[in-house]
Amino acid sequence: MVTGASGDIGRGSALRFAQEGASVALDCRTAVAAAREVTSRIEASGARAVVPEADLRDEDEGRRLVVEAAQWGGGLTAPVNNAGVAIVTHARSAAPEYGTRAIRRGNRPADVVSARGLACVPIGKTASPGTE
Repeated sequence: MVTGASGDIGRGSALRFAQEGASVALDCRTAVAAAREVTSRIEASGARAVVPEADLRDEDEGRRLVVEAAQWGGGLTAPVNNAGVAIVTHARSAAPEYGTRAIRRGNRPADVVSARGLACVPIGKTASPGTE
């Protein structure tokens, strides 16, 4: 599973995994057409690919993405959290509680995807779909 799969790093990661024979779930929020183009390139090479769209600004969407990708692929062996989700605002106009939370917790939805994805990957094994 590769998040942010329509951009340079995500696209390159997805294509490289496919070259190595992996089935790849590509996620992106805004450039879906670009992710589907990468999927076509992967499928043309003989590997499997899918685009289970999710908005990683939402924790529930991140959880759903991990479960769907694991179920589709028969598990996760290498989740790559490359999504560039950020809320950009001038520091003086940001709510104080948001700024504190952002510094303390980072990008929570992306953190959830990383944690859930890694929880699906026991050391040396492929995870069962939907494991936490």
